[in-house]
Amino acid sequence: MLEYNNLLTWRLSPCKAPERIFRYIMGRVFDQAEFLELSYYSLSHPDTAYFIHQLVVDAFTAQTAHEDSKAIAIVFALVGLYLLIEKDFTGRQVQLAHVHLSRYKAFLPEINLPAERGTITIQTVLNAQEDRDEMIHQWCHAVWKSYSAHHADIRAYCDRYMIHFKKTD
Repeated sequence: MLEYNNLLTWRLSPCKAPERIFRYIMGRVFDQAEFLELSYYSLSHPDTAYFIHQLVVDAFTAQTAHEDSKAIAIVFALVGLYLLIEKDFTGRQVQLAHVHLSRYKAFLPEINLPAERGTITIQTVLNAQEDRDEMIHQWCHAVWKSYSAHHADIRAYCDRYMIHFKKTD
C-alpha cells in the first residue's frame, strides 16, 4: 500500500488502504494514478520494438521535475527527448543511450528548471483516446521546447559522450 508522506514523496505502508496520490509542482496537481494509467497503456503497447513507454517516462520526468529531483533524472529525461525529436531515436534506442551515458553521470550539465514546461500534460494525453501515440509525441515536443535554454547543453553532452554509441534498429 502507498501512503502519502509529503508533497513530493511516497512510501510503502502495510496498514493503510490505497489512496490517490498527488504531486504538487509548479502550482499544478499531478495525479500518480494518471501516470500509472498511461504507463499501463505504454507498457502494453503492441509495438514493443519502439518502446513508447520510455517517451512517457522522459516527458513526465522533465515536466514534473522539482528542486529536489535528482540531476541525472532531469538530464537523462532531456537527453531522451532530444534524441527522440532531433535524432529520430525510438524509445528503445533512447533506453540504450541512457545505459551508455550512465558511465558519464559525473559530467552532467547543470539544468535550471523553467517555470513553464509545456501546455500538454499527462491529462491531455490520457484524454486523447483516438491517437494517443501521436499525443505522446506532441507532449514530448512541448516539454522539450520548454527547456530551450538548455538545448545546447544537452546537445553538447550527447555529442561528447555518445561519440562511440551505435544507434541500432
